[in-house]
Amino acid sequence: MTGVVIGTRGSPWRATVTESGAVVPTAGGPVLDWWIAADDRWHIPGDEPSRRQRRMLGAPVVETAIGVPGGEVAHRAYAVPVGAHAAVVIELENRSRLPVAVAFSRSDVATGRPLASVPAGAPPGAAVAVPLGHRSTVRVVVGADTPSTVPPAEQVARGWVAQTETGARFVVPDDALLERVVAARSDALLTVPSDDAVARLLAVAERVRLGEPAAPWVDDVAAAAVVVARRARRAPAWDDRAALDAAADVLRRAGEVRGADDVAAMRVRFGPTRPPPTVAPEGSRVVTWLADRLVHRVDGGADLLAGFIGTWAGQGIEAYGVPLGLATLGFAVRWHGERPALLWESSAALHLTCSNLDPAWSTDAPRGEALLRPYPP
Repeated sequence: MTGVVIGTRGSPWRATVTESGAVVPTAGGPVLDWWIAADDRWHIPGDEPSRRQRRMLGAPVVETAIGVPGGEVAHRAYAVPVGAHAAVVIELENRSRLPVAVAFSRSDVATGRPLASVPAGAPPGAAVAVPLGHRSTVRVVVGADTPSTVPPAEQVARGWVAQTETGARFVVPDDALLERVVAARSDALLTVPSDDAVARLLAVAERVRLGEPAAPWVDDVAAAAVVVARRARRAPAWDDRAALDAAADVLRRAGEVRGADDVAAMRVRFGPTRPPPTVAPEGSRVVTWLADRLVHRVDGGADLLAGFIGTWAGQGIEAYGVPLGLATLGFAVRWHGERPALLWESSAALHLTCSNLDPAWSTDAPRGEALLRPYPP
């Protein structure tokens, strides 16, 4: 099923928010669907050409907006922890000039106020309705009876952003790209792909870098690394290389030094790999793609900003806590007119270059700053 997975890190419960905003529990159970009774007619989200959907800040907080007379109605679906379990929250916002009613397919919803009967002509399956005054917001909860205590959607989204920045953090002048990084990491924290060995290794590595223990993943990572190495032996791609780097990182964090060395040896046997795409890929690969553009791994160190994008010139670029084997690296770029100033700090001695911006520059110092040649040269 296509859609966005929602859930919480402290509970195994998961659900998928479909393109129309319906919430479908992964393990089965009744679907939470919705419809809008507006001044003109019933609006069926799945059939509405005005429908727009987005992830708030890239988090697993899904807003589906439907046009109605005088504006639109927004439906934001997310999950919050309730003890050891998770509850679904639907935050409704009426951005129109007229009152509406929103009907749901389940009657076990709570708003902190009395529910209404379903207006006439409701779609099949509508069970209860929530009146929604113009310019008002109401939160509806399934799985808990205290909707007044659940956090609003924006607060939950910002909480997810904070969780995804506990590992390597990137700052580039592209908000949409950074939201995709948040989305990929959030998805990795909620579910790990099972049908794509590369995506699985990249997702597991993100979970570990974001604070999960590495030891429980050792066998899984070792098996997936073998799959990737065997399949990519003849024509390795950039993400095959990245997946083996990720596997080695997880194994090192688990104390499996020999296993990490074995995986690193598999990667060395690849030889040259096809370069990354010029356009950011989908899913967990986008995190590695951006990290590689900023900190490209080479033997003994890294080539900084190897994938520098011309539109970034004159704007701040930062990276913090980027893993390079057992070391971590951070750097920032500030501009003095046409000349980029590079500041860096690493936790161990690394050989650093910046071949794209200044082929003549290199250093082995663990920290420092340098004024590079003008860009463009």
